[in-house]
Amino acid sequence: MIKKAIFRIIVIVGVCFLFAACEKEDVSVELSGETEYKEQKITGSKNENKEQDCIVVYVNGAVKHPGVYTMHPGDRIYQAVDMAGGMTSDARKDALNLAETIADAQNIHIMTKSEYRKGHKNNIRKQSGDTDTKLVNINTADKEQLTILPGIGEAKAEAVIAYREEKGLFSSKEDIKKVSGIGEATYTNIKDLITIE
Repeated sequence: MIKKAIFRIIVIVGVCFLFAACEKEDVSVELSGETEYKEQKITGSKNENKEQDCIVVYVNGAVKHPGVYTMHPGDRIYQAVDMAGGMTSDARKDALNLAETIADAQNIHIMTKSEYRKGHKNNIRKQSGDTDTKLVNINTADKEQLTILPGIGEAKAEAVIAYREEKGLFSSKEDIKKVSGIGEATYTNIKDLITIE
């Protein structure tokens, strides 16, 4: 009887140990699954953060290597232009604010000198309120009208007016080069926008 009782106790204890071991194994499997999920979640959020740390811009026009470039938030236009190899010799360098902060999916177009002249000519037409080509008469234009011309600031406009008052009216468009501060480069930019009539 005693032997049977001892045998029963041993069997019960063995079954308990076996049951406890199985439960522990299930818990460890469950825990490892949770850990794996957490690791995937953390990795995924890291990738998302990496994507948020980058913005993409398209640099084109008068640059050496036009294309799509990956930048960082807070970067400036001049940095994007540098990544595109810098401006070409035909670029109108002052047509764009290079210190401006770039935005995601921005199209950064560097104008050529001829594009700038055409655009400025169109602006003059719009400001004159006339759809036909209306040129600036350098013999009659006031300071405000003269400063519409590319490269002519207030000082040069005043110099043009002073020249007219001292020397008389211009007899040809080229005579504007006689005004102090207006050289060949400035004349090239404005010659199609001015008249003496």
